Amino acid sequence: MAIVVLSVPSILFVTARLIESKVKTEIITQLNEQLSVPVVVKGTIDLSLLKHFPYASLTFNQLSVDDRLRKGNAKLLQVDEFSLLCNMYSLFTDKIEVKKVLLRDGSLNIYFNEKGASNADIFKSTSGGNSSPLAVQIKSAEFRRIRFEYNDRTQDFYALLDFEKSNMRGNFSASQFELDASSRLSVKKLNINQEHFLEGRTISTTLSLTVDKVSRKYMLRTGEITIGESVFSVNGFLAAVKNGTKVDFTFKNSGADMQKLFALLPDKYRKNFADADGSGAYTITATVKGVAGKFSSPAVQVMADLKDSELKLGKYNKFLKQVNATAKYEMNAAGSDQLTISNFNCTLNDLPFRFSLVLQNLSNPDFDFAADGTLHLAELSSFIPDSVLQDLEGSVRFSQFKLKGKKSDFSSVENSSLTGSGVFELQDIEFRQNGVTYGNINGQLTYDNQVVDARNFTLNFLSTDFNFTGSIRNLFAFIYNLSAKRKSNDVILGVNGSVKVKTFNLSGIIDRELFVSIV
Repeated sequence: MAIVVLSVPSILFVTARLIESKVKTEIITQLNEQLSVPVVVKGTIDLSLLKHFPYASLTFNQLSVDDRLRKGNAKLLQVDEFSLLCNMYSLFTDKIEVKKVLLRDGSLNIYFNEKGASNADIFKSTSGGNSSPLAVQIKSAEFRRIRFEYNDRTQDFYALLDFEKSNMRGNFSASQFELDASSRLSVKKLNINQEHFLEGRTISTTLSLTVDKVSRKYMLRTGEITIGESVFSVNGFLAAVKNGTKVDFTFKNSGADMQKLFALLPDKYRKNFADADGSGAYTITATVKGVAGKFSSPAVQVMADLKDSELKLGKYNKFLKQVNATAKYEMNAAGSDQLTISNFNCTLNDLPFRFSLVLQNLSNPDFDFAADGTLHLAELSSFIPDSVLQDLEGSVRFSQFKLKGKKSDFSSVENSSLTGSGVFELQDIEFRQNGVTYGNINGQLTYDNQVVDARNFTLNFLSTDFNFTGSIRNLFAFIYNLSAKRKSNDVILGVNGSVKVKTFNLSGIIDRELFVSIV
């Protein structure tokens, strides 16, 4: 028995040597006849009946395929090992059956020029019956350590991916077949319409597709994509059309670590969440639907639900607790986008806080904001430059606060389209500006567009106490001009009410005015 076992490898080795010349000649001849670009093999060409048993393997070492569209040193394929795995018994017949392809240690570079021509179209057109002694019926393909570059100039799409491993199974020779694929890769670059996605991220995929090579349509039956530690289920399809690629996909993800999701955002949005943190239950559903091309983009919709979560955003170093909210981001095919946050309820400093927000055109947004809650002003100090004011303390309780306008309204308040309303309870507010401390700020302010009604509003500065009840017009525009050290620009501060002064320090006020004028 031992002699038989030891003899089998020897027999296979001798057999391989006997038929090696025939197999090499037939396969190389057929490759040259079927391909429109030259295949260069700098290393050896080895036939083995043992290396990938029960398949026979023909291995091309240091193989490269020229790029038919790009000149110079550009290559479509360049690998240390390119192996064709054949039905062993077919080597002794008139038709050699190739079942599997292996690529190891190299690069594959797919390129589409501005006219849509691809460097991967390297097979010569054939007519009539198939009399080739090479039956290519590939059922599986395997990549190991392959750098994959995909550059489609018609769609402004570029990807540079490092495949650690990838396995694909399907009847690749058929015009329509079922494809099962699993991969593990890292993203070096992924650019879509000049937006950068997922750079430096590790991705694992398990996908089952129906491939129709005639209509160039890929229907995803089931799929799972893991990005870092975030797992997305995905289904949908993509199909080649005249002006790009038609896509219709749905992605779903749920979990308890929102910070991992912030890292998946495009670069221009991700920097805004650099200090973000969070935990708690969330669910995200995203859809991408439309034509992705050089001059078109698909519509995108992302829905997110938070339940009993904690959330910290940006410089505001306080956690919002017991967060329950629904958010929806939409971008249409024309590139116009909108963010809607509805029913955002939480506790802040153990007090209830609620708001809703609609932003249209996020790059230069129009906004519609409503809120109820309490803010401790000391927690906002990191958002206010010291050149404006310092040592901010106290709190503001607000109810039915609404504000609607444009981002540009804050750079030209006196000419703004801002509208709003709300009731504010001021509690022991104090701050310092230009060396003067303003304190004992209390009272109720009712805001209605350009008019503020004050009730028992108190203020102390330069040892002088004021108590004001009445109405003020254009207050915010007037304060903005003062804080920005600008002229009034014809902004008239209208005051109608009564002022009570308990303590009046005339010398302090005069000294301060003289100091300011001298400076």
